[in-house]
Amino acid sequence: MKPSSGSWGFITFLAAISSSPAVAIPMDFDCDVPPNHFSSLQTDLAGPFEISGKITATELRSGKSLPVAGARIFNDRDDTSVGFQLFAPSSRAKQFELLINGTKSGDLKKYAVGRISVDASISFRLILAESGAARLEIGGDSFDIPADPIHSGKAMIFCSTGQFKIAALRFVGGELAAGAAPRDQNSRVKE
Repeated sequence: MKPSSGSWGFITFLAAISSSPAVAIPMDFDCDVPPNHFSSLQTDLAGPFEISGKITATELRSGKSLPVAGARIFNDRDDTSVGFQLFAPSSRAKQFELLINGTKSGDLKKYAVGRISVDASISFRLILAESGAARLEIGGDSFDIPADPIHSGKAMIFCSTGQFKIAALRFVGGELAAGAAPRDQNSRVKE
């Protein structure tokens, strides 16, 4: 993991946010990993949850694992989650496949919902309300994700087999995210 600022400052920052019920300070994360490796940033949060930022692929690498970047919200037991993945079928791909997933009634459901250009800077906002209503806003589209409620847990941004710059990354929980509940709008996935 290569933080955008000095390592000690970044570690101090992570220690400060990991005990905070709400984190709204934007940061940049240079997620740069060799093939078949994984890197992430995560923090403990109380619900409701919001993760937002802008993902830019700098380099896609070849390996047994596909180049991928995404975000995830999950409970402390890691048996209930909601999230998304942008994955490239190869290191030469021109488009990412967009996969969203959520746990509903104990069953993890995955949905392939579209494609996004690898060359784009991709803005995203993943929201999970206290009711379990989840929504992903990404690249100008919006998707409702079937999910169970999570009252406290972790929020994570991750990547594998490539270099991805995540700008203006925000982890928000508790009262600061309470106003971010998904609204019924034009959305493509509902169950």
